Amino acid sequence: MNSFALHTPYTQPGEHSALLHALPEDPREAAACWRGLNAHYRVTPHLPEGRDEDKQARWVSDILGLLAQRKAAPLTEVRALPDRFVGCCRDYALLLVATLREHGIPARIRIGWAPYLNPAFVHDHVVSEWEEGGRWVRGDPEMDPLRFPFNTMDLPPGTFQTAGEAWLTFRAGTLDPARYGVAAGLYGGPPMLRDYVLRELAALTGHELLLWDTWGLMHVPFEQMTGEHFTLLDEVARACGTEDTAAWARLAAHPDLQVPSTVDTYDFANSTRQTLLRR
Repeated sequence: MNSFALHTPYTQPGEHSALLHALPEDPREAAACWRGLNAHYRVTPHLPEGRDEDKQARWVSDILGLLAQRKAAPLTEVRALPDRFVGCCRDYALLLVATLREHGIPARIRIGWAPYLNPAFVHDHVVSEWEEGGRWVRGDPEMDPLRFPFNTMDLPPGTFQTAGEAWLTFRAGTLDPARYGVAAGLYGGPPMLRDYVLRELAALTGHELLLWDTWGLMHVPFEQMTGEHFTLLDEVARACGTEDTAAWARLAAHPDLQVPSTVDTYDFANSTRQTLLRR
């Protein structure tokens, strides 16, 4: 069986597998369900109080538990805002991937950048991929398909930039890093372009971490990066553009890249906490 058809600790539904299995196995239908169950913490107005910790729910089993706690109803029902999970693009993408894996369909998240969201700025973004018709189909489960002049659940080539693609374009001198980040005036630029290469490799090797988890080379100030660091990142970026799983595994074991048992997690209060990861 394709390894991407198997759950990782992050997508494992635990005691809530029946809830997940009841969702459609068609990616487009399942994505529509998740749009009716989630809300984005940065762009959704009038969020209920007491939802800050939703952003730290990294395990699908925990997200499903929160949804079940807030309303005892099938996940096929659109929910009012107080009954939704409040997360980000990573959660929309990971929940779709978890749904597809629960149905035995190979699926994975891809981490990178979405120029189609804003013509004036390139925001970081996470999308889903799944095997269909003998190829990997890339789709954006968070965005309403009616908003865009292209198929968001079969993104045209070049629409979404993976982290590796953006890094290599930056290294070639043809990408303006000032236009890349969370949002204008927030975290972004070369350090974020670098960090997302590590996140992409981690996700491809079974660690679909939060976008505010940090480890390894991410902790090196960008101005202190060495030539060896840049060469290593270039290799990672190129490998992530292939299906060379052996290269992914080799690079993921590198001391500067390896996901440790404990990562630092931003707490949205200008501090970090240490998080012990499940294996």
